[in-house]
Amino acid sequence: MAILMAAAMLHTTARQTELVVQRAGTIDVAGAGELRLRRLIGQMTWSLRAEPVPVFSWEGMRFATWCDVPAGWLERCTAEVLLPSANASGGMAIRLSTGENLLLLDQEPLMGFLYLVRTERGGAWVDRWTDGSSLPAAVGVVTRTDTLIIRVGERG
Repeated sequence: MAILMAAAMLHTTARQTELVVQRAGTIDVAGAGELRLRRLIGQMTWSLRAEPVPVFSWEGMRFATWCDVPAGWLERCTAEVLLPSANASGGMAIRLSTGENLLLLDQEPLMGFLYLVRTERGGAWVDRWTDGSSLPAAVGVVTRTDTLIIRVGERG
């Protein structure tokens, strides 16, 4: 009887350990996805010769940035960020001109993107960036429960 009880307790403990490990892996992937998104948006660049033309709307973004390459340095690339409604994966998809496709924040109920126009007096946000001469100060990734705010580029 004691052996059966010990075996049941061992099985329960093993199952709980397995669930904790799975959850930790999910959290690590989500954290790494957010970090990657912050890096791509934070390194966003703008110039008169930017190709393709940057697009910033509620549904998605396309912009020039700097991407890590396997050799260990950064190269200029283009990132296209799509919401779940624009891709079949269920998460935020990012296509890079390097050929890399990323699935980020697939656990979040994503709604859209907002762009910071100005920072004084609490700031002003818009759902479409139309200023062709500069980049927004920040990007807001809107979910059903929160907004992830990511600063664009180096700001003094």
